[in-house]
Amino acid sequence: MESRLNELQYILEKLLSVHRTLLDVLDEEHAHMVSLEIEALGEASKTKEVLLAEIWNLEQLRKKIVDEISIECKLNPATVTLKELSLALGQRIEGPGITVLVKTREALNMLIEQARDRNKRNMTFAEESLARIEELKRNVLGVASSSSPENYSSQGTRQPIAEQGGRLLSTEA
Repeated sequence: MESRLNELQYILEKLLSVHRTLLDVLDEEHAHMVSLEIEALGEASKTKEVLLAEIWNLEQLRKKIVDEISIECKLNPATVTLKELSLALGQRIEGPGITVLVKTREALNMLIEQARDRNKRNMTFAEESLARIEELKRNVLGVASSSSPENYSSQGTRQPIAEQGGRLLSTEA
């Protein structure tokens, strides 16, 4: 069981490392969105996808090891938490190993929450940027914000509409 605990600790430390890298990439992604560096944004997105795949793989390994240890401790693998597992193991194994596992998992949970917050910030920024671009497009075309986007015929010619928004150039003399 000691070797399984060491494997679990290694996986948790690796997850910490990957999540720290993910936080850095999320910050880079935001900076690239703000400065409109499209190629760099694409690279950051690819890096983020690779990191998320690595996190998923490590999580699968972590779950497998926790399931094996929990079965050995006669706990339900479907509902066991690391804290419950550490309490059960604390009665069997002496030393700081169990405490380190719990503290590592707590640090990992904190990093996961930070990653969620940064990803939400990036998503909000992207959505707000797209809304501003859509509004700019409507202003350039002279379409009121409340009008429908169906102002063109099937042949691609613009159909007159009753209410027009601001235009960059006036067509009236």
